[in-house]
Amino acid sequence: MVTTTIATSTAIIKVLVVGRRTAFLDGVASLLEASEGIQVVHGGDDVEKLLGDTAEVIPDVVIMPVGRGSGIQLNSIRRVYRRLPAIRFVAISPPGQDEAVIGALRDGASACLTTNCTSDELILAVRGVYGGQSYLDPGVASTVIRRATRPVPEIPGLLTRREIAVLILLARGGTNKRIARELTLSVNTIKTRLARIYEKLEVSTRAQAVARGLSEQLIDLD
Repeated sequence: MVTTTIATSTAIIKVLVVGRRTAFLDGVASLLEASEGIQVVHGGDDVEKLLGDTAEVIPDVVIMPVGRGSGIQLNSIRRVYRRLPAIRFVAISPPGQDEAVIGALRDGASACLTTNCTSDELILAVRGVYGGQSYLDPGVASTVIRRATRPVPEIPGLLTRREIAVLILLARGGTNKRIARELTLSVNTIKTRLARIYEKLEVSTRAQAVARGLSEQLIDLD
């Protein structure tokens, strides 16, 4: 799991649940509606239309299915995120659809869950991304870890080998303290390297950094 401490807040989190009406998504909406401090809107399956210029409400968090059979294009996240960067996306995928998971993270999702996630994981993900954090449930994290096996040679102008080493440990779910211990460095040094990684990869979250590293093949996919 990739997550950090979440600050408590009395603000109401506006959540848009996107996708074809199914028992699963209806259950997601019902669960969130019963959670204190969350207001749910259940929309259709065209996220770009729902969040277009005529949208009555711009949500804080969007929950949407990805992968085969979802009826939603992955790059919809990217297009909406570029126009409305304050929105946080939580992608939900059936187990085993690795490409959908990596694609969602690459396109801007701040959290990825599988349809096997627990109610606590769902709520934690929503509150986490609203607070500016990232979240990967254990099933998704195992996908990222399995694919992030070894670095490729340094690519001039992108990440250094030392930064790639940090990225690999990040993909394995390491906290700043754990990464510092693994590399025998100070926590402040790790924070500095992470800031450089974010800047070079043009990302703002740990999950996005891992996904971009995979897409740029800075971390081997085999």
